[in-house]
Amino acid sequence: MKCASKSKSYEVMALADTLSDLAGKQDNRRMQAAALSYKTDYYYYKGDKDSMLYYMKQCQDFSSRYGQLTHYYFVWTKLISYYSNRKQFNLALHEINKMLEQAKKDGYKEGIYRSYIATANIYFLQYMANIAIRYYKMAIEYMKENDIKDYNIHVLYTSLAKALVNEKRYDEALDVLHEAEKNLSNKRYLANIKHGYFSVYLDMGETEKARKYLDRIISMDEGDVALKKTEILNAEKAYANATGDWKKVIELSDELVPIYRNAGIDSSVTIQDLRIKAKAYFNLGDTLKGVKCLQDFISRYIKNTEAETKSKLNEFSVMLEVDKLSAEKKELEINSQKEKIRYNRMLILVLSCLLILGLIFILFVSNLNRRLTKSNRTIEKKNHKLLVSQQELAAAKEKAEKANEVKTMFLQSITHEIRTPLNAIVGFSDLLASHIQDSDKEAKEYSDIIHQNSDLLLGLIDSVLYISDLEFSDITGVKVEMGVDICCLDCIERVRPSVKEGVEIVFTDKYDGGLVLNAYFGYISEVLVRLLDNAAKFTDQGRIELSYDMSQDDKFIVFSVTDTGMGIPEGIEEKIFDMFAKGNMFMPGIGLGLSITRVIAEKLGGSITLDREYKEKGSRFLFSVPID
Repeated sequence: MKCASKSKSYEVMALADTLSDLAGKQDNRRMQAAALSYKTDYYYYKGDKDSMLYYMKQCQDFSSRYGQLTHYYFVWTKLISYYSNRKQFNLALHEINKMLEQAKKDGYKEGIYRSYIATANIYFLQYMANIAIRYYKMAIEYMKENDIKDYNIHVLYTSLAKALVNEKRYDEALDVLHEAEKNLSNKRYLANIKHGYFSVYLDMGETEKARKYLDRIISMDEGDVALKKTEILNAEKAYANATGDWKKVIELSDELVPIYRNAGIDSSVTIQDLRIKAKAYFNLGDTLKGVKCLQDFISRYIKNTEAETKSKLNEFSVMLEVDKLSAEKKELEINSQKEKIRYNRMLILVLSCLLILGLIFILFVSNLNRRLTKSNRTIEKKNHKLLVSQQELAAAKEKAEKANEVKTMFLQSITHEIRTPLNAIVGFSDLLASHIQDSDKEAKEYSDIIHQNSDLLLGLIDSVLYISDLEFSDITGVKVEMGVDICCLDCIERVRPSVKEGVEIVFTDKYDGGLVLNAYFGYISEVLVRLLDNAAKFTDQGRIELSYDMSQDDKFIVFSVTDTGMGIPEGIEEKIFDMFAKGNMFMPGIGLGLSITRVIAEKLGGSITLDREYKEKGSRFLFSVPID
């Protein structure tokens, strides 16, 4: 249709209004729903999320009212694509799960089928090919069982083949491509399947077969829907890389740069080109250019990774807040329902008393009985409604628990997504170091920068995963019997290398080394080291002191970490323990250290607080642990 062909132009809005008016006059609900979907499509391509969500809701409300499920789920897939294109994968998975549940309720097989494909695509983009393969196969099986007609079925088969190649399951990949050829609805799309064969044979190392398929793809005319220029150039580059034609690799990489720039291709693609180009220069013996490309790759990769990580952490934080608010709302509803039940019980009691009194006053017995019967029916109806509400709340609780599992998977996907490229950095760092001569100090400095930034990213990943494990698991390990002084002195020595020059770090023993406890000293040491490390970070001169004492009721041991640093500004004494909160935005770190200490303290049955009564320079943290 004309509207669909102009979906990226503002002209589609006027055309959609015209279509909606004409369809309304003819009571054509299908075309009215289509007009709303075109508006959603326009804002999807424009990248205007708020407007897209507005017209998506209008389209879904209209489609739901008049049974136009095709357009109802079409606009939903646009929202999923919007999140996926921006690498907001957890939000995309959240929407896919919602769409799958709704499609099952509606009995809409096309929606269930599209949900499986969308889920597979998300996991493939996150380098989890095994999971992607499972969902691609589920989609194919479901399509066959329910006789779903998909004119783009070749896309599903070629996507499955790519995932199988990633797992080195070449025979299965070839079988899938053969199946794709048999089920191809239009020979115009044969180029995509030929490209799949090329990828399989190239990854297998059979370069001659791969070259034959690449030549067939290049020779296809426009009538066969040949691949885009970027895909052909990338295929040529992959072939050159596999056959060791390093000059060709560099030439094709340079040719792709302006094409990527004009097409607005994701920056992560161009970053990976720099890595491949660096490898080519190293193999050609041009170390300086190789180092330059590798340095540019690492610099851009770190910036890109940091931005993506911050975005995902913020996204994850928002989802946590939304779930928290949703849980609070459900809790209020439960309390409200309980209050109503209590009120109804009181009402029954009052009516029962009235019934007894009515027996005494015989003249009012008949009237009272009628009122009581009516009231009892009303109460039964209300109790039934309350029971239904409780069942719905129980289902909502189960859904919230499933959401927590999705969040855990999200953290795992971050680990896969970041650790895999980090391995590449470490590998190329070693390669770089082996090509650098001892006299080349500048190159060695670049190599050191690579290792430092790799350590920073690994530290960030470990902190996020550590606090996630703490929140969703109980205390593990066993208690050990140890002198408290030994634990404190060990923590002092572990932190001493981080203490700035001119700062004194000491342990004050008030019990002459005579206090021995049976406790989780591994977790206690973790908290003390983090508190001491935090003090060392913010103390430029003066003193850092670790001490301990017993509480007044002798039920707790209270550790104290005091420093002469910059102190904690008023008003944020409690906020510093929140996740991602930082007292000084210009200091290094992501704001998880104090959050981790509080989680551990609470898991141990104790607490950690900032001593507000301490008025000297710096700050004092108090960490209490119960004693058996």
